[in-house]
Amino acid sequence: MRRLSGLLLAVGVLLWGCGSSEEEAVERAVSDFWTSFAAADAEGFCDALAPEALDRVFAELDRIAPQTAGQSCPEAFAAVAPTPPPGFEAGELVFEDTVIDGDRARVTFRGAQQTGGEPSQGEMRRVGDRWLFSSVPGAQSAGSPGAAPVPANVTKEEAIERADAVCRDAQQRAGELIDRLDLEDTDDLEELDRESLAISRDTVQALSTLTPPADERPLFDRFIAAIDLSAELREQALAAQAAGDVRTAQEASRQLVAVRDEGGIAAADYGMTDCARFGE
Repeated sequence: MRRLSGLLLAVGVLLWGCGSSEEEAVERAVSDFWTSFAAADAEGFCDALAPEALDRVFAELDRIAPQTAGQSCPEAFAAVAPTPPPGFEAGELVFEDTVIDGDRARVTFRGAQQTGGEPSQGEMRRVGDRWLFSSVPGAQSAGSPGAAPVPANVTKEEAIERADAVCRDAQQRAGELIDRLDLEDTDDLEELDRESLAISRDTVQALSTLTPPADERPLFDRFIAAIDLSAELREQALAAQAAGDVRTAQEASRQLVAVRDEGGIAAADYGMTDCARFGE
């Protein structure tokens, strides 16, 4: 049962050590981003964002600057010319706390010139050998760091392209973890379970920024609903497993398989390719 549930929940990510050198790497990545932001370095700004954060940037641009549709992130940055929030103009930071959990980190910091107000938080994710923002750092045109994604109206073709990009990222992260971990080992399965929930939530959040045309929306919504429900079922299975409730854990895992099949079918019917693998 333990191995079966771990395999059913597998969507995970590769975990890394978390010594002081990792804290320095995370904080350096945050500092580099704000230095690029303050210097209007579009390439540096965009290069610091994980795929899910880039999706939120494009969603926000669709809302506030529709004229940038079809542009790359650096092109859109140059066109919009966002400015750092007050206190961050110099790109210098004062770090208050850095917490690392596997391949994720949360950093609490202030702008070196910031006077008053609450500190900012950055959500980071390790991608390969780099730490990238998984939530959108703030700009005066886009809100505070970590702001919630804003739904964006997109064409069907754009919805397919962006959704498949999100799914490809999820699949890559899953493959990295499965290659790394021993699925016969209990400790590794616990890591797999925990990280699978995180990637599921990231996927739901990134996909929720897309609003395709109304006439195609029901099928797209069916896919999103399946992704969302799969995350809930993972949580139910893990909670039941932790409580020793084998029957409930088995039932949640059984439902998870059915929901994944339904989501994969909906994605394929809509025209997605990478997301259609959700049911595999």
